[in-house]
Amino acid sequence: MSKPTVYLDKGRQTEAIRYIQRVKRVSREGVVVLKNATLADRLNCSESTARRTIKELVDAGHLIKVQVPKPGGGFLNAYDVDTNIIYRTSSFLRRVRKQVEHASTMRKANGDAGSGCRCGGGSKGFKSKNNNKYKRKRNRSVDNGDLQALMSVARAAGVDDSQRGYLGIAARRYGVKEAWEALVIAFERGYRVRDLVRVTWGILKRWHNKEAIAT
Repeated sequence: MSKPTVYLDKGRQTEAIRYIQRVKRVSREGVVVLKNATLADRLNCSESTARRTIKELVDAGHLIKVQVPKPGGGFLNAYDVDTNIIYRTSSFLRRVRKQVEHASTMRKANGDAGSGCRCGGGSKGFKSKNNNKYKRKRNRSVDNGDLQALMSVARAAGVDDSQRGYLGIAARRYGVKEAWEALVIAFERGYRVRDLVRVTWGILKRWHNKEAIAT
């Protein structure tokens, strides 16, 4: 029977949990007592980064953390992990898809299932069935949850801070859902990360111009 596979968003998370799995496999105690300094040295990072990585894994349910009192006072951190799970780092495409699916689920939960956003539609959603009667309805109201989800996807895609700022401007001008769809189309067409926001703007402007002509 094959082992289950779990994909993590960050390479450092994968490296940390694999290390803890290896230690547990040779440990007689069944748990791993580990200092942050030891983990930081193993990951070649600062202790604060190591603590943050552990917190992310614990919060996500991949690690169980308990504090064990030391005989001389104070506590040591002890961790338990399932050694039967294979942990891997998510690919770029898998991370973006995960963010898109999560945001789509959140929108549906908020009653936006019928909003008409075709975030998974790829290039097929770029044109209407009848170009001569193309008309696109835009919702200028900005839902902060949707906007934050859009920014999370852009961050996962590797878009830098300044470019995400321009993406936010586009979302406020043309609508968050429209910006969502345009960004996904730009990504699925294979544009470089540095060009994603520029192409997204171009798609949104084209949609806007077609709408203006249709009206």
